[in-house]
Amino acid sequence: MLSLMTYLPLAGAVLILLAPKNNDIIRGIALVTTFANFIVSLIITIGFDRSLTGYQFTEKADWIPGLGATYHMGVDGVSVLMLLLDGILFFLAIIASWKPIQTRIREYYFSMLLLNVGLVGVFCALDFFLFYIFWELVLIPMAVLIGVWGGPRRIYAAVKFFLYTLVGSLLMLVAIIALYFEYIKVTGKAATLDIVEITDGLAKAGGLNHDFQFWAFLAFGVAFCIKIPMWPLHTWLPDAHTEAPTAGSVILAGVMLKMGGYGLIRFNLSLFPNASHDLAPFMIVLALIAIIYGALVALVQPDMKRLVAYSSVSHMGFVVLGLFSFAAGFGEKAIKGEVNPLINNRQGFDGAVFTMFSHGLLTSGLFLCVGVIYDRLHTRDINTISNTLRIGNRMPVYATIMMVYTMGSLGLPMLSGFVGEFLSMQGAFRVTGWYAFTASFVIVFAAVYMLWLYKRVLFGRVDDYDLAFVEGKIKEAEEYERSHGGHASHNAEHSHEEHSHAEHAHEEHGHGHGHADKDMLRNGAKLKDLNFAEWFTLYPMAAFSIVTGVFPVLVLDFLGKPAEAITNVASKSVDIAGSIDFAAIVHLFSK
Repeated sequence: MLSLMTYLPLAGAVLILLAPKNNDIIRGIALVTTFANFIVSLIITIGFDRSLTGYQFTEKADWIPGLGATYHMGVDGVSVLMLLLDGILFFLAIIASWKPIQTRIREYYFSMLLLNVGLVGVFCALDFFLFYIFWELVLIPMAVLIGVWGGPRRIYAAVKFFLYTLVGSLLMLVAIIALYFEYIKVTGKAATLDIVEITDGLAKAGGLNHDFQFWAFLAFGVAFCIKIPMWPLHTWLPDAHTEAPTAGSVILAGVMLKMGGYGLIRFNLSLFPNASHDLAPFMIVLALIAIIYGALVALVQPDMKRLVAYSSVSHMGFVVLGLFSFAAGFGEKAIKGEVNPLINNRQGFDGAVFTMFSHGLLTSGLFLCVGVIYDRLHTRDINTISNTLRIGNRMPVYATIMMVYTMGSLGLPMLSGFVGEFLSMQGAFRVTGWYAFTASFVIVFAAVYMLWLYKRVLFGRVDDYDLAFVEGKIKEAEEYERSHGGHASHNAEHSHEEHSHAEHAHEEHGHGHGHADKDMLRNGAKLKDLNFAEWFTLYPMAAFSIVTGVFPVLVLDFLGKPAEAITNVASKSVDIAGSIDFAAIVHLFSK
């Protein structure tokens, strides 16, 4: 079943390459493929037994015996949730791409399906070699999506994304090679790259040396923190989101960022429990900085997409906060049998994974909402929209659905965003009240920037929107163009991508000053509410957010056994060298 979900998009990608030059056929292949994958993800989710410990739907076969590599696939509760998220979002992203993408159709949908292969593989692979192949496979199609179908600074954003991710991947590769040889040394067993065998073998042998854990934790951690992304490794994300096409932003925010949190759970917490325990305060502080920084920077963003991108930095900080509040219960205190009030700090783990799932729904929905506005007005500048339009009056259905996403993102109770953040803060409070207080204080900032976005975009400063007002604003825009070197208005016959590139450039010059674009004003005069395709992409995720917010047990039931498995592995790790010898590490660098 897992191989079917992994390679079904690959089959679809091959069919797209072989299909005749008919855009409707190509789009249809992509749509049918992603819908089939969504159905498979539902079957896996429904068939998953939440009462069992360990991996399910496993598939294992010898692959490269000399290297110790196997074809090993399997899922636990965390993986299942990520696969369900992947199935939902790729299907909706294909629908959202139907009209906006009008050039290089074949290449676009091929890249989307290839990206799907890599992401599903990352969440299913139980062999380091296989995992690394899928991890790297994700890099190229996403860089292509940004670099070909993105905005005016798309090349810069794509190269930046590529370099950041590549550096992290190389560090992880070095750590995998080191772990490969260290496993042989510690256990005395034959070489293997099987993740389950390595995890269980190391636990039975007493775990890795603490200093090795420290370095391996850093190497894996940097790779995963780049993907999350964590401050100060986050700077690629706002550029990538701003320049990516709408569907690219949906997948980037909804699925790709989860690779980082998933990696921390699967490798850092499971393989390096002592390092996770000792470095938990440091990681929690970084998480709090990310939460605060992301919220404060989001407050001053003039671009809708960039604001949502920085909100992602803040929200994903709660993931790290929850995971390392959970990890604070690891280490020698638990190993030696002493009473540790944090040993069962499940709230942190539950909050982190729930936040990953909720963020995938809510932030993807917000990017789709931004795409709806951009498709109609060809601008994302908040000041321009606020100064010239009152969208909420003309698009009441859109205003309602966007309200669900904004309220969910700011953590309103009864929506999924509240559950994840509340549990993460509850876990942090068990470590120390100051962590929880700092994180909860930042929720106020989230409310400010989300409500500010909603008010300015949906109910701007204009009291009445009529043709006389439009004509007046058009004359004002023409005067502005004449006085500032004659920025030409955009040609309506351009393709959507060409139009979007030019509009982005125009926004940088004119919209930031609050002067409206003439085409935007004319388009605003004939604004229409959501069409069926937009309704179909926006409503399911909003409904899912409401349902999981009211009944969080639907998600939390999947997380009990994975958290228990990680805690059991940590409790078996013998304290070989005590705590990490930070003095020795500092001395090593001072030589």
